[in-house]
Amino acid sequence: IESLRSVIEQTGDWESFVQVYEETIHEFGELEKEVHHLLALAQIYEEKLNNTERAIETYQRVYAAASDSEPALLALERLYTQSGDFRSLLEILRARYELSLLKSESIEAEEVSVDIDDVEGDEVSGTSSTSATPFSEQSEAFLIRIATLYEETLNEPHVVS
Repeated sequence: IESLRSVIEQTGDWESFVQVYEETIHEFGELEKEVHHLLALAQIYEEKLNNTERAIETYQRVYAAASDSEPALLALERLYTQSGDFRSLLEILRARYELSLLKSESIEAEEVSVDIDDVEGDEVSGTSSTSATPFSEQSEAFLIRIATLYEETLNEPHVVS
């Protein structure tokens, strides 16, 4: 695929490359490799073919296969913002927010360390991060953006509640 891509870079026949890529992408077997190639395909749709609709569809395939794919979520956020698709954007922002909460919880869990040698009776002595707050600045920004987009969506005349 990479050697074919370098030839296509020279000829500019991205449509043919995409067709071959689409036909062979399922043959990669491993989810991680498939996600990697789907991201590359989506980027080609977006940047080389200027086909936003197919780029969104392909990024959605990545998201369906790997809901923790930050590149896919960021690309969908950007494309939905550009297209004004606030309902879809709201879903992606919620997904990014939930992902950031999961990562935050994971980091907080890793920050709690327990030294087995400090165990006395039923008490466990350890350290934990007391400076961690339930929402990071990034999470708060997501919440504000989600609330704003939700309000804008409600005010859209063509949106049915």
